[in-house]
Amino acid sequence: MPNTQLFNQILEQYSFSVAHHCINSVSPDTQSELIAFINHIDNNPDTTELIGISATSEPIQEIASPWQEVLNEPVNWHSVHTQWLVGVTRQRTQRHQRYVTHLEETIRTTEHRISELKASLASEDSQSNLLRWYEQNRDNYHRYLLAAQQVHQTSLQQLSSLENH
Repeated sequence: MPNTQLFNQILEQYSFSVAHHCINSVSPDTQSELIAFINHIDNNPDTTELIGISATSEPIQEIASPWQEVLNEPVNWHSVHTQWLVGVTRQRTQRHQRYVTHLEETIRTTEHRISELKASLASEDSQSNLLRWYEQNRDNYHRYLLAAQQVHQTSLQQLSSLENH
């Protein structure tokens, strides 16, 4: 029996530390909902008795005290918003990087097709139309690549400035 109590105590401490971390990293709306839910349970002992827990029992009071301290800590909304913004900007930067990589691969493939076409159809009239089409596509891809690289650099700069604040 003492091993079970020790295990339960360690489990509660671990759960508390995980929950503390999670509460600090969730959105402000979720934090507000959680605080409202805890307050509702604290103000309505009948609610806890429905699930087989007495709000006045000693283990519940031991758990409730640290939770109440955590939930009563002021929320730094600027920090929460900054964390969210860093995550979104990081995702955007990764998406731009994948797009740049895709465009570079597409340009290499198009240039390879152009060189194959030049080698295989050196004198035919149909070559010129097809060749022009591939060259136009390559030029378009280069323009898309330049634009994507600029957007990617802007995202990297924005992410860097957010992470340094």
